[in-house]
Amino acid sequence: MEGLQQSQAVTILEGMGQPARFSFDITRMLRLVNVRAKAQSLLRCHFYLDHILTGMLEDHSVNTGYIGSSQNTFFNRLQIAHAMGLVPKALLAPIRKVMVLRDDMARSLQFSVTARDFAELRKTIPEPSLAYAVEQFCTRQGKPAETLGFGNLMAALVMSFDAIRQANQPALRPGRGCEIALAVEDMRRRVPDLLGVWGKTPAQRSASVVPLRRPQAS
Repeated sequence: MEGLQQSQAVTILEGMGQPARFSFDITRMLRLVNVRAKAQSLLRCHFYLDHILTGMLEDHSVNTGYIGSSQNTFFNRLQIAHAMGLVPKALLAPIRKVMVLRDDMARSLQFSVTARDFAELRKTIPEPSLAYAVEQFCTRQGKPAETLGFGNLMAALVMSFDAIRQANQPALRPGRGCEIALAVEDMRRRVPDLLGVWGKTPAQRSASVVPLRRPQAS
């Protein structure tokens, strides 16, 4: 792993290998993001990324009120999180691409996600996240990798981003800057069957979700 000694990576993975504690109900996220309607998938993906990014910053902040203020845009928060070592460089390009497409959607009633948009976005997805998407949405379903859809890609990006949030938890790691490959490897261990393992009741799913919002420090 880049930037990590093997012994460090093993130690982190041992700590990370706890029951999955995502910041959202995965089944509900898939139902909203992993859809054929590309514009809907894009908009909902952006909502989830915003939710995760805000929680990620709050995890490492004393006064959390500023994080979600109207003056603090999604782009600003993304830059701050990257500067703090919370968002790896490999995730900046796909998240920015989603942000740009979402802004284009807000400016045009005729907006649609084109084949070119999809191809460009796919090129920005880090290899570990893309491999996880192909494995979960294609290989496990008996489909070729070429059938990977836009909604599949958006769902994998959301999962990868929250995996990074979990990997950088202050209680888990004294430092920051977990590589995407390490976070996705841990996610694959804890969520080996994305479409099948979450067939639980709503109450069981809710119990596995960790709330992000914390009260603002006085």
